[in-house]
Amino acid sequence: MERKEFYANTANVEVGPFDFAIGFGAKKDRTAPHPVPEDIDCVIFMSPEHAKVLVSILSAGVAKFEENFGVIPVDSNSKVSITESPNQPSKV
Repeated sequence: MERKEFYANTANVEVGPFDFAIGFGAKKDRTAPHPVPEDIDCVIFMSPEHAKVLVSILSAGVAKFEENFGVIPVDSNSKVSITESPNQPSKV
């Protein structure tokens, strides 16, 4: 299987009772306050356990980056939101 690579500067997360759906994409309309469905190029589904491990891996990576290169500035206007899926298994 050929590996695909994407650049993402926007992401969204949907949380359901059985899995997480993490959408990655490139924001097309920079004036829109939130990502719109057209911005999302790839969706990754994973179990809650795998999502928690991913958080640990990303946190360790950010800490290592900041140790080597300095604190990463984050725009105070950055939006963080989580969407809850209905209490049904997500369609995969």
